[in-house]
Amino acid sequence: SEMCIRDRARIRLADMELGAGSQGSTARLWDSYHGEKGESLALFLGWRLFGNRDQDGLRVLLDLQRQRNGPDQNLLEGLYLSLAGDFANAAEKFEAAYQRSSFWEYLFNAGRLFLEAGDAERALSAFNRADEIFTLREDLSAENRSRVWLGIGESHMADGDRKSAVNALAYALDLDPTNLRARLMINALAKMQ
Repeated sequence: SEMCIRDRARIRLADMELGAGSQGSTARLWDSYHGEKGESLALFLGWRLFGNRDQDGLRVLLDLQRQRNGPDQNLLEGLYLSLAGDFANAAEKFEAAYQRSSFWEYLFNAGRLFLEAGDAERALSAFNRADEIFTLREDLSAENRSRVWLGIGESHMADGDRKSAVNALAYALDLDPTNLRARLMINALAKMQ
């Protein structure tokens, strides 16, 4: 019952609208979702629902994307699984989304989720693959690459390899001296020795 799912989604977004006091902007986006630009709007809505921690709303959007055979089902499933606390499966969905779209952010998020799931080895692999993209593209910022190297450092730290962690965190700071988290982690590691 596609109409039932659409009605549930519309009601969900209307509830979100009223709570945010945004005067109908999300409802207008929802109406556009069924138009020509629906795929990119599905991503926008998915990230917005994720940001609002709206697991039910994401489920409805995901059901609609499945009915439409939308291309971003893996990403939406990854967002949904993240909110559900199923971090390992969410990470796998982000990796699958990367295979389709090749955004470094998808691998970065997969790495963060693998870390959250306690799988430092797979996290390190995802972060390293994200870093490879930075070596191929000059248009990406050093600040974002620093975030990736922070993840590499955290992966090494989670795996018990302090020396590699310090080296990765130092490189993160070289890339972006304002990376406070990298600085704090280096300080914490220094105190542990």
